[in-house]
Amino acid sequence: MDALYTILLCIVIANTVVYAFSRMRIPHVISLLLVGFFMGLPQIHPLLISPNDHIIDILGDVGIILTMLIAGLNSSKELLYKEEHDSLVLAIMAAFFTFAFSFVLFMLLKFSVTVSLIIAICMSITAEATNIEVLLFLKKLHTKIGTLIIEAGLIDDIIGIFIFMVISYVAGESSFVDNLLLIVIFGAFIVGVIMQRFRDTKLVKFSEIIAKYAFIPFFFISLGIAFDFRSLAFNPIFIVFVIAVALIGKLVGTLLSKPFVDLKLTQLYLIGWAMNSRGSVGLVLSLVAFRNGLISHDIYSTLLIMIFATTLIFPIVVSVMLKKDPHILSS
Repeated sequence: MDALYTILLCIVIANTVVYAFSRMRIPHVISLLLVGFFMGLPQIHPLLISPNDHIIDILGDVGIILTMLIAGLNSSKELLYKEEHDSLVLAIMAAFFTFAFSFVLFMLLKFSVTVSLIIAICMSITAEATNIEVLLFLKKLHTKIGTLIIEAGLIDDIIGIFIFMVISYVAGESSFVDNLLLIVIFGAFIVGVIMQRFRDTKLVKFSEIIAKYAFIPFFFISLGIAFDFRSLAFNPIFIVFVIAVALIGKLVGTLLSKPFVDLKLTQLYLIGWAMNSRGSVGLVLSLVAFRNGLISHDIYSTLLIMIFATTLIFPIVVSVMLKKDPHILSS
């Protein structure tokens, strides 16, 4: 298929799916990830993408950079210090326990130090942007618990990104181009945070729309192309185990903060599920680690499934818990 037709078709399919799923209140990251999986199917990939894989990869790299830029742009810096102490405690407890718990487990399973570290980092990340989307829809973003969720997620992202950069530099066998891309990716996140003061300007809003609809879908399509569907049948028990470790790590880590924060156990339980959402940042780290040879195809595909599953759970859990206690997100 001609490259231009492939690009246009990808944009149309991705945005049609996102629009349809948004009507069902499904987070955009889930919709786009499903598009990526669809495009990567062995029956679909040769029909719609080949022989234009290289072009999709280049557009996917642009999409990665813009994803991180928008993640920084839409992060909650303006909310920082509002619940400074509690959010810092929650972020450290959830991230550190999840990191330590998963790292030790995978080391015991005889994975290498590097692979165990990458898995631990991807499990420690929190999808702040996805949680913002869910909380905005519920009109609970500026509640006490909503603010804590977003602040703690931002802190987790910064910690995870920094550790990942260090590990990639020390352990990676990547090329100069890969290292340069890694620097640009994480530089884009910082630039996004700095640019927040201009977020409401017409130019930034227009640029964000172009990025979301024309470029970011290719990041998710490149994820799907790299996904190995054989991993689903190869070791399904391992996939379930990884998801369970990810869920337990964030839930237990959050609950362990009880002695240090003025929150009810039910509120901490809800925050634990929110911290389990991993979203775009986790996907970026997984893809970069795979491209740089830090993790295998099977581990990469398993991490994608884990991120998909844990990100999908929070909107369901928060809706159920709000029905039982409409004031759970309030102070």
